[in-house]
Amino acid sequence: DFGLSALYDGEGPDGSSRSQLLHTTCGTPNYVAPEVLADMGYDGRTADVWSIGVILYVLLAGFLPFDEPTMTALFRKIQQADFAYPKWFSPEVKLLLDKILVADPAVRVNLKTVKDDEWYLAGGGELHVGHAEDENGNPIEEAGAGAAEGDAENAIADAETTGE
Repeated sequence: DFGLSALYDGEGPDGSSRSQLLHTTCGTPNYVAPEVLADMGYDGRTADVWSIGVILYVLLAGFLPFDEPTMTALFRKIQQADFAYPKWFSPEVKLLLDKILVADPAVRVNLKTVKDDEWYLAGGGELHVGHAEDENGNPIEEAGAGAAEGDAENAIADAETTGE
């Protein structure tokens, strides 16, 4: 659906290739960048990097980094970039997410920096997706998790072998 997409054409006030700031507030609240919530205009590319960070977190954790029962509490957490990592996140992916999930868009990395990151270039390391945690925050193997253990290549190979 490209009904809410924006094209980047023209020059910004500093002569850069950036277009004017966007003002559309849309999307699932849990994935929206802090500057979008501020409703003062935002660079769509920078806001998209934030959303990519949330998606990466969800893919690796199996749950959202920002998930509160009320919109007020949710928006406060997002605006403060207040979240915690599951114990199974590697130091490398934490380092990457620490650069992406930054509340200040002027400090947040761009997509090129994400693509040049050591963790990204290494293929993302081992997958430990969708673990539940016990009362001490330790991952619990769930029935049927199967291919979620091990690296991505093994997960694909396991799925091909078992026909899943």
